[in-house]
This record gives sequence, structure tokens and C-alpha cells, in this order.
Amino acid sequence: MEEEEEEEEEGEEVDQTEPTTRHPSLDDFPVDLLLYILSFLPTIDAVKTSSVSRKWRNLWSSVPSLSFDYSIFPPADTPFLISLSFADFVDRTLLLRPPLSSLLKFRLQFDFSDDFYSCHVNSWVRYAVDHLALELDLDFFIDRIYHDDDDDNDNDNGQEVKWKPYQS
Repeated sequence: MEEEEEEEEEGEEVDQTEPTTRHPSLDDFPVDLLLYILSFLPTIDAVKTSSVSRKWRNLWSSVPSLSFDYSIFPPADTPFLISLSFADFVDRTLLLRPPLSSLLKFRLQFDFSDDFYSCHVNSWVRYAVDHLALELDLDFFIDRIYHDDDDDNDNDNGQEVKWKPYQS
């Protein structure tokens, strides 16, 4: 009987040890905060976060700000292949977003020197408008021949168009 009491006492000692403390991680943050953080990243980087954990797997698809930047897109053998991969990436991203997800900002930087992509660009802008984007930021790297020579503020890298809806 004394042996049983000793075993129980030893068992009690084990139960009295302090539980291991777990360090907080990004997974502990609320989804809204994570989406807010991801909204500051270019979309290609936000998509890469899907490998962080299970919670993050589809999180990128609900980010309220989309930023597609052609200049940071991974290189390919030819400019045509870069443009083609970029267009495919934007198309897939927009298709994989939940249909009713809100869109606060849509930013597009793209080399629009080839009419081949005009249908893509039209559909991307239409997507932003259809999803009631509050801010639409388009930056096309257009050849210098299309710029107005009288305009002192033109940029050699491209023409930028910004649109924000009227707010009273």
C-alpha cells in the first residue's frame, strides 16, 4: 500500500510540472489582419505565402488589394514568354478568387506594347470595375512614340493612369 501511495505521489509530481509554453505565430492572428498584411505585397508574393501553413493555403485569394507588376515577374527566355506567363498568372489569379470577394485596389503594371494582350488587359480592367474596386491604378509601359511631345510631365518608362471614384 505504501508503494502505491509513493507511485501516486510521483505521478502527482509529474502532473505539477509547468506546461510547455507555445510561442505565438502568424497563424494566431485573425484572418482579417493577415489579409490586411498581405494586401501590401505584390500579388505574386502574396500567392507564394500559400506554402506557409494550411491556414495560409487559400488566404491569398481573398486579399482585397491586387497588385500585378510586370517588372518583378520572373524572367523567361524571351520577352514574349514573360508577357505570356504574366498574362496567364493574372488570368488564373482572377479566376481563383472567390466570386463575391471585395476588391479595394487593383494595380496593374504591364508592357502593353503588343496588341496581342489587349483582350487580356480589357478583361482585367473589367474585372476590377465589376468588383467595384475603389482604386484602379494602371501603368502601361507604352513606347515613346505614343507620348505627347508637348507634355512636360511624361515619363520615358510609360504612361500612368489613376482612377478613384468620386466621393462626396
